[in-house]
Amino acid sequence: KRLAWLSHLSRTRIVYALPATNPWGFANHKRTEVRIDTNRDFAIDTAPSACAQSATGRVVNELFRRHIFQVGITFHGGMEAIAYEWGAPTYNQARRFHSHGRRLRMAPPRDLAPDDASQVAISGAMALVAGEGLGIRAYRKSRMNSIVYPVHGGMEDWAYAASWDPALSVKGGCSVKGYGRERTASYDDASNRCSMLLVETSNAKAGPPSLFGSEDKLFDMGPGHVTRNVRLALVAVDVVEPYAAWRDSTEEGCIHRASSTDLKFSVGGAARVESSTIY
Repeated sequence: KRLAWLSHLSRTRIVYALPATNPWGFANHKRTEVRIDTNRDFAIDTAPSACAQSATGRVVNELFRRHIFQVGITFHGGMEAIAYEWGAPTYNQARRFHSHGRRLRMAPPRDLAPDDASQVAISGAMALVAGEGLGIRAYRKSRMNSIVYPVHGGMEDWAYAASWDPALSVKGGCSVKGYGRERTASYDDASNRCSMLLVETSNAKAGPPSLFGSEDKLFDMGPGHVTRNVRLALVAVDVVEPYAAWRDSTEEGCIHRASSTDLKFSVGGAARVESSTIY
């Protein structure tokens, strides 16, 4: 069943993987690209002079201009959490209280994104399959502003909202030399609507191989940083599009008019299934 599931994903999904988005930083053991923090170099909720400065930021920008990404993960280290939109300072305003008669009621937090319900469901499914063990705790999950911290120019909010949220857009695009402002001034309406999740994989930036996990335990909820994050990534690949698969098919796949049978099917590509109908 696992092989059939993986085969289905390989036939119906296109996956882009950038193992070292910042190669200079990887080679030099730095989080920056020379002096630019590539995590904050995107055209979202920032000044025109503070984005698209790095080759890393420009490469990712060009990828999003050429492709429509639906779900994405950016892996980091420094804590253990799964975070999602919003992470922009503009939406990091304090919660307000409204008076209702003699009672005070708290208004919804301002960092709730329009797709908060789906992001909560997806991150919950990811945390569930990731599991815990070997001294590695279960992932906490919440909005970036709540569980991490707000940043200007964040890649996650840019991937999610650069094409449709005028409150966060960089008017006129990024103004750095050597990169056309039109490349960040506006985006196609179908682009930059990606549910981009931030996965902070570990408190430590490096560790012994004994904490990585083992390949033979990948689908048995085996603990380890690598095994659990591969399972987590497969959730992102799976939820791109809902699908149904028949189970226990009748002989030759036929159902005769005079016969009766139980039809069994499973539904994938979703964090939660509320109802289903057969036509």
